[in-house]
Amino acid sequence: MVAIANNKSIINNLVKNKDVRSTSIDSFSSTVNARHDDSRCFFHLKEPLSSDHVSSQFILVQAKKEDHRDNDDNNASDDVDAASESLEFVEILPPKGEAHLSRNAKNDVQLLDLRMRKKALSSIVVLSSASCPRARELLDAHNGHLIDVGSRILEGLRDAAPSRLAARVGDYNGNLFYEMQAANRDIGSIIVDDQRRRRRRSRGGGLKYDESIALQESSIRRDVEVFEASIRRSLCQRNISYRGSYMTTERTMFQPAHVDYDYDILQTYGKKLYLSFFPLTQEGAFLQLWRDAIVEVKSKVETGWKSNHYNENDCIDDIVEGTVVFIPYGKMLIVPSDTIHGGGFRRGMGGNLRFHLYIALEDDDTDVRGKGTKLLDHPMNKYTDRRDKRRELCERYVDSNGLNHLLGNFFEDQIE
Repeated sequence: MVAIANNKSIINNLVKNKDVRSTSIDSFSSTVNARHDDSRCFFHLKEPLSSDHVSSQFILVQAKKEDHRDNDDNNASDDVDAASESLEFVEILPPKGEAHLSRNAKNDVQLLDLRMRKKALSSIVVLSSASCPRARELLDAHNGHLIDVGSRILEGLRDAAPSRLAARVGDYNGNLFYEMQAANRDIGSIIVDDQRRRRRRSRGGGLKYDESIALQESSIRRDVEVFEASIRRSLCQRNISYRGSYMTTERTMFQPAHVDYDYDILQTYGKKLYLSFFPLTQEGAFLQLWRDAIVEVKSKVETGWKSNHYNENDCIDDIVEGTVVFIPYGKMLIVPSDTIHGGGFRRGMGGNLRFHLYIALEDDDTDVRGKGTKLLDHPMNKYTDRRDKRRELCERYVDSNGLNHLLGNFFEDQIE
């Protein structure tokens, strides 16, 4: 049963809260239906906004930014992707089907709830292009990178995904499944090995290796080489190692803020480690990111928000609000290993199947599968604050404002 917040909870939840999320512990673990129409991405609601709403179909669209610049030769080179940078609720009223913002709420509480949902949606940063101003701002704020992932890689990894992933992420939410891949298996090996197994089964155990199969495997290997080259180019590193993990979400329950390695590893090797995330289905993937509190306050100091007499203790209790990003199918987000983040979003029927990479930079004078690979054997979700182990990160790093208003209508919510 999809849960819908009642009117009383709407009023009580106007301020940020963490009631949707369970208490967390440090754990040893790795960490909707989208239809593309031109540059717009449509998201269909499976449920009405509430049982009291007028009969109509609610959809979520990626709002398209108007470009009023002159189309002369001087401006042509400055054009950026004007594709949508935010998500909005719109309502389709029968029979004409005209899209407009809903103004049919029966009372102020419903209207307030709708406005909160619209605000929460518009705060989601769509990573469709690094040239979009909002995406660029977020990538710069988190020292992140956005690269393309080829269709053969996406389809191959999706086909190779286990029907049920091996383990649950070890926090109290219990809503995330993962299956870590062997450290010696690159993406090409995962895909090619799976395709060979399928051919053996279809041919009763035999494997006839003909020219067409060799050509197919060569194409996959070439795509993987291009993909890996994009990572190396983005990170300005000649040699890298990585380890992959499948992930899926059983139900929406926002994952507590965490980092993916023990703080001792981050302190010693953090600059050599990166994380990346990319969806394997058209559902895309959602992720919440937080800037470190120290970095956040330093940024505010630079903009004149506080006195220039800065001290780390000034921000010991500062609250940092998360930013939710949407990673479309065909894109991969790369962030440094000490990035505070959280998943736990489900939209659609597929559980937002995605692939999570742990990336290590190798010294240029060592073998590619060298010292960095050993670090990839020890991912460990850390939910406590590195400056005060008695506190959990989620006490300071709170969910994006209004995120709870998207439960049960935009994000699947099966919490009883």
